[in-house]
Amino acid sequence: MALSRCLGETAEFRAVAAATNAPGLVRSSSEFDGVAADPEPERAKRRALWEAHERIAICHWWQGDIPARTLPDTWVSETGLALTLRRLRQGAYLLRRSAFWRLDYDADIAVVICKSETRQGQEPILGFGAATSVADAARHACREMLLMEVNLQGLVGSRAGITDLDVRPVERVIEAYQTHCPRLLDPSDPREPDEPEAAMPDHLGSEPSVNFDDLSIGDGRAVWACRLPDAVYRSRDRGLAGPFMTRPAGSQEEEEDDG
Repeated sequence: MALSRCLGETAEFRAVAAATNAPGLVRSSSEFDGVAADPEPERAKRRALWEAHERIAICHWWQGDIPARTLPDTWVSETGLALTLRRLRQGAYLLRRSAFWRLDYDADIAVVICKSETRQGQEPILGFGAATSVADAARHACREMLLMEVNLQGLVGSRAGITDLDVRPVERVIEAYQTHCPRLLDPSDPREPDEPEAAMPDHLGSEPSVNFDDLSIGDGRAVWACRLPDAVYRSRDRGLAGPFMTRPAGSQEEEEDDG
């Protein structure tokens, strides 16, 4: 699974760079809301659509437009996610705890946030996921969060003087999450999730408002990009719309000058 994911992300980087004439490898572009690679073209299109909805939903949540509803611990246990987290964290140097929220997003796709923090409630990191079922979206969010936990090792190493990595971007993200997550992720009033009402259509892109682009470059994996019609999202700073967000638009703090 890890190798397949690595190959898929490499294909996405190469395809977006080729489509946008960007130097080097790039993963994001203002031209696309979601990008995904898979040996099966239909799966790539489906995952690109999920990612597009995920990014737009996260943008609206970060701006305070839509709430996040806590998923109960009992539901997390029933889906097997609690057991998965305990198993994958066995022997971990950093002891952390996790919780899940489902966004109140008006679409036939579930979007879930997984938050990880220390036992003292410090250094929060987030993972995001989208799918046609809440459980699958939560699994995607959990996987992304765990990858971010692995990245925290670099932060620990830098603080201990073991590495000379520039961890300032990660520290800024953690600081933003520490400041704003208490407001955006209310742990009270946990609710059992309702599943999305409609299943994924058999023929993706049949809805005229969904735009797909085939970015495949012939390396054995189909790469598709998706763009959704969200005027509010289009008008906002794209830097606020992904896992490495800075701060909510309209907040009073001024970002520090790195120079």
